[in-house]
Amino acid sequence: MMAHNSFLLSLLITLAFLHLVNGSTFRITSYGAKADGVTDNSAGFLKAWSAACSASQAATLYVPSGQFLLHPALFSGPCKNSKIIVQVDGNLIASTDYKLYGAAGYIMKFNNVKGLSFQGRYIDGKGSALWACKAGKGNCPYGARVRKAANEAGVQNVTVKNVVFTGSTNGLRIKSWARSSTGFTKGIVFDGATMNNVANPIIIDQHYCPNNQGCSNQNSGVKISQVTYNNIKGTSATQVAVDFSCSASAPCQGIKMSNVQLTYKGQPAKASCDHAFGSSSGSVSPPSCLKSSASNRRLLGLGIQALSIASPPTSSQTSERNTVFSNKLLLHRSDPMAHNSFLLSFLLSLALLIHLVNGTTFSVMSYGAKADGVADNSAAFQKAWLAVCSASQAGILYVPSGQFLLHPTLFSGPCKNSKIVVQVDGNLVASPDYNLYGAAGYIMKFNNVQGLSFQGGYIDGKGSALWACKAGKGTCPYGARSLVFSNSRDITLTGLTSVNSELFHIVIDTCTNVKVDGLKITASSTSPNTDGIHVEQSTGVTITNSNIGTGDDCISIGSGTQNLWIEKIACGPGHGISVGSLGKDAQEAGVQNVTVKNVQQEVMKIKRKSSRLLKPSYPTSTHRPADVFIPLSQFGTVSFDTHVATL
Repeated sequence: MMAHNSFLLSLLITLAFLHLVNGSTFRITSYGAKADGVTDNSAGFLKAWSAACSASQAATLYVPSGQFLLHPALFSGPCKNSKIIVQVDGNLIASTDYKLYGAAGYIMKFNNVKGLSFQGRYIDGKGSALWACKAGKGNCPYGARVRKAANEAGVQNVTVKNVVFTGSTNGLRIKSWARSSTGFTKGIVFDGATMNNVANPIIIDQHYCPNNQGCSNQNSGVKISQVTYNNIKGTSATQVAVDFSCSASAPCQGIKMSNVQLTYKGQPAKASCDHAFGSSSGSVSPPSCLKSSASNRRLLGLGIQALSIASPPTSSQTSERNTVFSNKLLLHRSDPMAHNSFLLSFLLSLALLIHLVNGTTFSVMSYGAKADGVADNSAAFQKAWLAVCSASQAGILYVPSGQFLLHPTLFSGPCKNSKIVVQVDGNLVASPDYNLYGAAGYIMKFNNVQGLSFQGGYIDGKGSALWACKAGKGTCPYGARSLVFSNSRDITLTGLTSVNSELFHIVIDTCTNVKVDGLKITASSTSPNTDGIHVEQSTGVTITNSNIGTGDDCISIGSGTQNLWIEKIACGPGHGISVGSLGKDAQEAGVQNVTVKNVQQEVMKIKRKSSRLLKPSYPTSTHRPADVFIPLSQFGTVSFDTHVATL
């Protein structure tokens, strides 16, 4: 009896422990769901989800045995806990009326959740009715949505390892729509694949255009690079086993093939390449058709070669000679005729090389700009931009010395080339009439561009009139940001001076790989919301060697910022370097991997509307900000290294 009671006690303790580990169970039938295969259960499911998502501890949403019909059901977060299990022991089925799902484009969708585990069982999409509609060329909804936007994010660092394909149409495929895009695919590794009678074992298709609607006669702008195929073997159902059909405007770069063995009907298969560049190693069959270098590199090589083809003959009898060596180039001064001929050839070749590297220069003066500080030059700047953006090779948009008044000016991409320099030797000034910028919210904005370098210049935002309006509590617009980069990648901003912006001076919004260096930003210490540099929704931004003093944050870091490096910044006056404000939107993206190094400033802070705050520790110092707090949530890695804080 004693042993029996002890066993029961242990069992109860174990069950209690399991309850603590697994949390509460929310059964959908307790929230009105019916397992009859007829009743729409989306409301019952979502009520159960709301209960599980609102629980403060781990929870299980349980679907028992039976047939549960679902109309579109959206399971939204964030949740109060990060351990939710959706345990499905029944069958989830869609309605045969496919029109019910047309607007939503899904049966079930989980959005903005963390720590979710979906386990078991069975989903029947009832797709046959829609397939029949499409086969009959009827008026049918699309079904599941396919992403094809011009400004979509890229795909990178994907590894596919040890897979087997049997009788499929495609094996290892990369495809993109035949239309303009800022997207990219980079760092893809296919390592170990067996093909059994596959129609297209290895394929890159950048001419995808179903029914030739909206993309016919266009080139894909998606950039594909650094794709590796290693240890691929087997049989192809078609003669062309390797098909690299890349875009003429964005050729495939850096493709690597190693140890590839594919056959067709017992014989070596064939390979086809179009605008595809890369290399092969080891045993590769069919033989690689990849070109060794891209056309622009080949042109540059021709320019280098041009510097060496004009070298004059040497003379063994010449005692006096002056030799200049560059790229295997010898210039001898023994023969004046040969010297002059060579010098002319050298200068022509050098001009060719500089033209190939730097491209054509487009001066804003050639498009009607006036450097008088009075005439609005926005139209002339946009005409010059359109010309340089439409050029097929590298180009320079040049702003000479002088005062150039600008109303709101938008510089839009994508461009035909990814090496554009905006060289500003003059001053860009805003109108003191702040109402001109109210609707746009900027003076200059670059959107959807790649490979832009903005060098030098001086921007005067003429913000004092708006600051006075705000100080007087008048009816004032929110203000204009002086220079904005949005939805762009591979951007360089150097040597710029920005003064007296109405609002933020520099904004980097939804960008990738941005380098900012050598900026000087100033505004009155009493000017409102004049952040020096604001970064949000961006990845891979570096800000270095800059002096910033404004009436607000020297550098502000908004939601969605990742991999930000800040170094050698002199900050003040102003509100310091700030992470935030965050938490204004319930579902905003987080901030992670931020490094601030070697800065001198008045204060450094992380701000967010939250009650969960933790005071940070500081290195030994006679100056310690007493009002700086770091929230516990919302952040990945944020580090501050070697900073001097003064008050």
